[in-house]
Amino acid sequence: MQLKMKNSIRLILCAIMVFSCSDDSGEDVAMEAPSFTFQISGAINKTISGNTIVFNETTTEVETIEGGTTNLTTLLIDARDSSSDDTVTFAITLEGSSVGNGNYDIGTDLFAFYNAFLNFSLDNGVTIAYQSQGGSVSLSSKNSSFASGSINVECLGGDGSITISGTFMAESIN
Repeated sequence: MQLKMKNSIRLILCAIMVFSCSDDSGEDVAMEAPSFTFQISGAINKTISGNTIVFNETTTEVETIEGGTTNLTTLLIDARDSSSDDTVTFAITLEGSSVGNGNYDIGTDLFAFYNAFLNFSLDNGVTIAYQSQGGSVSLSSKNSSFASGSINVECLGGDGSITISGTFMAESIN
């Protein structure tokens, strides 16, 4: 009887130990899923959204006017609407080895701090229906797996002007 009691107590203590153990790694293993929602207003009025949004970051060595070399890094993001052929493609290009968090104005003069562009397509990116003219892309978080932020961009196209604004969480294809 005493042996059964000792074994029962040991079994209870083992069960308490197993149930009281916890993971103290401090890492959040849950990953956010890629997603975006962009509101379009002006010549076109609609909302596009989905979870098909990816980014790619590449660095290229280029020659400078002075004859030296420098690195240009481009972060390209491609978002495809889940219920149509609408596609928003935007990019940030900077001198250096990585695009970091920040607010990037629309324009193409890298040295005047205008270093982002956006294109809107109605046919999965085959033709550009609207091109960016002003506004900005804001990158709030980026690591090797995900990039997130928001856009607020004015675009011109054949049917007039539109504004595209919203938020995104893109997954890396690097």
